[in-house]
Amino acid sequence: MPACRSSARPITGSRSRRAFTLLDMMITTAVLAIMVGTVMPATQTSDRTLVLGAARMVISDIQFAQVRSITEPTNPTALTVAADQSGYWIAEAKTLSEPISIPDGAVGAGDAYEVVFGGYRAIPFEGVRITLATQGVPRSLTFDQYGRLTSTTDVVLTVTSRKQSIQITVNALTGSVSIE
Repeated sequence: MPACRSSARPITGSRSRRAFTLLDMMITTAVLAIMVGTVMPATQTSDRTLVLGAARMVISDIQFAQVRSITEPTNPTALTVAADQSGYWIAEAKTLSEPISIPDGAVGAGDAYEVVFGGYRAIPFEGVRITLATQGVPRSLTFDQYGRLTSTTDVVLTVTSRKQSIQITVNALTGSVSIE
């Protein structure tokens, strides 16, 4: 049987090897930079979104305190803002410094109904602060058996982040809550 000859030549010289050129590397780097530039802003939470989310959480808890005051008229409920502005808690009006327990059936049932921005229930809201913007009003918003504020003055809460702030107003006469 005759020997088989291969027509392929062995690779011995540097000319037959192929490598990335400087131009290839620059184009690849530019494409990656453009991709990162378009993806990064979409994955980061803007300050406006952060503050709006925290404000909605506060409003939800204000409404919970109102409903609890309506369903338990002899035991009014309040939302108390922490002195360090890092969060708030829901308490009974007779014990404002002691948070109530989260109701059965809810996530965290039995735990203290306390919200610390950046903590357990509010992890995404790290760095958010809440303040009472209304002068002369105590740190607590107490609601009567109709869900109205017990004070005669509208209360304004300010939820702030690094660059954004949102005001939440609770109407004293009606108990309605609005965002500004």
